[in-house]
Amino acid sequence: MLLCTIPAVQADESTNLTNQAILLIHNGSNNYPRAIALIDEALRINSSEFGGRSYALELKTYCQIQMGNYTEALTTIDQALALEESAVLWNNKGYVLYRQGNYPGSVEAYTRALKIDPTYTVALINKGNSFMELKKYDDAVTAYTSAFAADAEAHALSVPQQVKTYNNLGDAYFQLGKYSESAAAYQNALTAEPGNTTATAGFAKASQQAQAGSLLLIAGIVVLLLICGGGAYYFLKVKKAEPEKRPSKSSKKNKK
Repeated sequence: MLLCTIPAVQADESTNLTNQAILLIHNGSNNYPRAIALIDEALRINSSEFGGRSYALELKTYCQIQMGNYTEALTTIDQALALEESAVLWNNKGYVLYRQGNYPGSVEAYTRALKIDPTYTVALINKGNSFMELKKYDDAVTAYTSAFAADAEAHALSVPQQVKTYNNLGDAYFQLGKYSESAAAYQNALTAEPGNTTATAGFAKASQQAQAGSLLLIAGIVVLLLICGGGAYYFLKVKKAEPEKRPSKSSKKNKK
């Protein structure tokens, strides 16, 4: 009903400009400046807080991020969030903050996105990436595994996204010293994309460490068995071979 406060011609013109911008965005990066100009014109025409203004700002944000204009993107995102919060906007804000090196801020933004949509796979992956930068590897593992659990139903991740995330998961496990789990993650990446160089190198490294850990464990068990066996031999053999002590003079007198 509130859309009726906007003259029909203006609303149609604003929508057409936004649609033209969408086509330019789909056609490649060279068109981002022109797309932003069209969106700005659409926003000028449609000054209402309703009628797709938030979506137009979201599109503008996307263009600014793709162009690397992160400061401008943050301003646009905050304008859009003031109109309407969305998981996409909070995710985009987290991405911008991540690119600026503000990893704690990016985690907070991704958390806000996930409060709106707990199964937002991209936000979960991005949150895991921020945790990796903060060296919070346990939290990164939780984020990545949650992303794969969510994607099991959504099927939103492309093969390159799956491979990159499995590789990151493998790295997180490796940093935690969980080499078997690390190798398994890299193996999943190779299943998705056989021959992936990062996954191949990671799998070899993790497998080697896992094997070394197993050998070390076996060696430790062998040493422990030898120690226990040596102790048993000492008490059973050596102790029996010891001569009996001669009774003291006082004990002899007592016997008489």
